Amino acid sequence: MTPVIRTTINDASAWTTRSTGGKEGFVRDLTPAQLAAIDDLLTRLRGIATHDITRDLFSHPALTPLLAELREEVMHGKGAVILRGVDGSTRSREECERIFWGIGTHFGYAAVQSSRRDRIGYVREELDDPHRRGYRSSSELVLHTDSRAIVALMTLQAAESGGVSHLASSATIHNIILRERPDLLAPLYRGSRWHSSEVGVTRGNIPVFSNVDGCLSVMFFEDHIRRGATTLGEPLAADLDEALAFFRTVASRDEVRARFMLEPGEIMICNNFVVLHARTEFKNSAEKQRLLARLWLNVEPGRPTIPELHERANFYDRTYDPNLMENA
Repeated sequence: MTPVIRTTINDASAWTTRSTGGKEGFVRDLTPAQLAAIDDLLTRLRGIATHDITRDLFSHPALTPLLAELREEVMHGKGAVILRGVDGSTRSREECERIFWGIGTHFGYAAVQSSRRDRIGYVREELDDPHRRGYRSSSELVLHTDSRAIVALMTLQAAESGGVSHLASSATIHNIILRERPDLLAPLYRGSRWHSSEVGVTRGNIPVFSNVDGCLSVMFFEDHIRRGATTLGEPLAADLDEALAFFRTVASRDEVRARFMLEPGEIMICNNFVVLHARTEFKNSAEKQRLLARLWLNVEPGRPTIPELHERANFYDRTYDPNLMENA
């Protein structure tokens, strides 16, 4: 178990809804010059498959400095940004996905997300999904982190109703637990084995909080934690059970959780080791069916983390990445 941080975290990652002012605290608007640069890149890269677009190819002097600035914010600042300005109503889905992919190359390398071996995933309702992955349902997704260093989402189509996004700072949650229930930090740093539909049971404990050289990281998916104990036929440790419940309560406070709608054309990019994300239940209609494109990105060099935080990502790579499988 890594050492428990017992001092208040005061850097930019410890934001609150008051300090950010809600959604606007994460938003950067593309300028006319930056939008023109995107149009120029789309024209220049016509004929190149989306998955073959690299960072070098998707670079432009009017756009690249902004993306470098946003990457710094995701990796060393608040941990999340929302890029606004792409007009989803006037662009084709293919154009939006190419823009999304190209921007993603400036943050990391797209990785497989499921047994489908998809590097661009789709967040939508799929009633016949055999793995019952949460992002393929219309149900509420409670605050959690994903398997990779960065998750990026672009709204292509809004639902008829619902689908409100939530973000929460792990450092702020940690600070509150340290202040109000410091006894519950130890079980969160100890963690437990997880279970998910595609990965199965993890080989070792995955801690909720971990610390490398004073750098706090989070990995949290309460359902996977509790399912791990159930699958193993072991009761969840009482102190961890209480700590998870308190974590959830703290994360739900109005001062902790930012709530907003991610509108069509908007791109949200989050550091999975710094912020947690969620969304409310949504309802589709014949005319409006919610659809988001998703990227899971590996980052090199990335945040200093313990190996356990990468166990699930490594499983996806070993099992579903055809490039790695061929070279094994």
